[in-house]
Amino acid sequence: MVYNRFNMKEKNKRAWVVAADMGYGHQRTAYPLRDIAFGEKVINANSYHGIPKKDRNIWEQTRSLYEVVSRLKRVAAQIYHPDSGINPDSKILQAINSFLNDQEPKKG
Repeated sequence: MVYNRFNMKEKNKRAWVVAADMGYGHQRTAYPLRDIAFGEKVINANSYHGIPKKDRNIWEQTRSLYEVVSRLKRVAAQIYHPDSGINPDSKILQAINSFLNDQEPKKG
């Protein structure tokens, strides 16, 4: 019997190992599985050879939305904490307040 590092008893057991190219973390988690992948290659779901243009466009739009949400989460985390509530000392919140104050019509 042949054993590999995944403790698989049969040498010919293979899997399709697929990752999304949406940041290094996604690729990094799939990479250790490459030796059980067909051809020992990780397939990038959104950038494989021969991907239809329509599919590539869908992936691009999805990635863009993902990046916006990801950035907004970081901003929200600097403004609000579940335990302590809104942080009035947040530089982002101060910048927003400053911007809004500058937009108010001048009296007089």
